[in-house]
Amino acid sequence: MDQRLFRLFEAATMGDVAELKALQNEDKLILRRVPLSSTAETPLHVASLAGLVDFVREIMKQVPSFAQELNKDGFAPIHLATAAGYLEVVREFLNKGDSGLCLLTDKAGRTPTHHAAMRRRIHIIDELLSECPHQKAMEQVTPNGETVLHLTVKPV
Repeated sequence: MDQRLFRLFEAATMGDVAELKALQNEDKLILRRVPLSSTAETPLHVASLAGLVDFVREIMKQVPSFAQELNKDGFAPIHLATAAGYLEVVREFLNKGDSGLCLLTDKAGRTPTHHAAMRRRIHIIDELLSECPHQKAMEQVTPNGETVLHLTVKPV
């Protein structure tokens, strides 16, 4: 991996927006090079998994399309933030991202609301249902025919 891309992912891990901007001063297209790299993740995946809202906000401003990208495990950044319980990151996606993100399915056919339900993240479910098309989010079923309600009451 190119040294600058390595530094970009390190910055995402730390939530270092200043380093992101320094890298962009060196290479104005660095974020556009990410899809061309050998990694299946974007800096947005990394920052979402770590709950680094300021970094997420900055990436979403610059490359909102990263929110739709699935990583090698089939998860979009919102799935990672939802499963981890990072409410502020989820809010950032809902406020700044595509309104369809709440219905975006991972490679297993689960939405962010499904992930929140499976992990009993009630505060995340509340946020998703208040910002997303309520009826659609509640009716989405997994490939196993389970709704959010099924997953919420299912034994862990």
